[in-house]
Amino acid sequence: MKKRYKACWVFIIGILFCFIFLSSILIHKLYIHEKNQDRKINDILYLLKELDGSRELACYEFMEKCQGGEYNFLAIGNSITKHQVCEFWWDEIGMAASSEENDYFHQVTTELEKQYGDVNSFSYNFSSWEMSASDRNRTLSLLEEVVNPYLDLVVIQLGENINNTDTLETDFKNLIDYIKSASPKAEILVIGNFWENEKVDGIKEKAAFEKGVLYISLKEIQGKREYQSSVGNTVYDKEGNSHKIEEKGVARHPGDVGMDYIAQQIIRNIEE
Repeated sequence: MKKRYKACWVFIIGILFCFIFLSSILIHKLYIHEKNQDRKINDILYLLKELDGSRELACYEFMEKCQGGEYNFLAIGNSITKHQVCEFWWDEIGMAASSEENDYFHQVTTELEKQYGDVNSFSYNFSSWEMSASDRNRTLSLLEEVVNPYLDLVVIQLGENINNTDTLETDFKNLIDYIKSASPKAEILVIGNFWENEKVDGIKEKAAFEKGVLYISLKEIQGKREYQSSVGNTVYDKEGNSHKIEEKGVARHPGDVGMDYIAQQIIRNIEE
């Protein structure tokens, strides 16, 4: 009788252990799912933000200034070029740069000002093009907000968010053609991926070569920790308030050293 009683308790404890173990797995999966859902919601909110009034006003002001005879510089990219303010990022600049003046876009602008005096520059997040794998061409009309005949320099920094490469070569060529047609006098530079992706980089380099624009490789710094930011790094918003990077996704972006490398590569390759 005692043996049966003991066996029964062992069986019950075993069932409870299995239940707790399976529950912990389920809870973990739900946590990961919710986190991914939050990411997707943030992406959707950013795509909606592309059409809001403040963005439209900024684009309109840039277009107006482009007609003033200054040197006009446009950077078209993803979060490395500009990311919206959100719960884990605090300024509309290149993600993981410690401050506005340290992202690659503002560094290039500063250097251009030394050469040309007045410079009208604008950074434009076009990650919607990367994410629209089924039909990237339909997003090209969004560029009407910023691409114009007065541009002198266009930097294309896109590719890190691309997973589907089925039509990427054609899509990238179409993107370059669109910019060339709208901005015939602009010098166009294509920036290689910051995160290693040989297939995407190869497609981008081939498209740039065939369309007669310059391709700038970042292979020398890909995967090297010193060029990335880190969790715990301090960054500053426009008001000078300090914040700590907590998200690993943010920390993977180029820190100040990486941003400086990208900026220097662009500056070295701009035609005199």
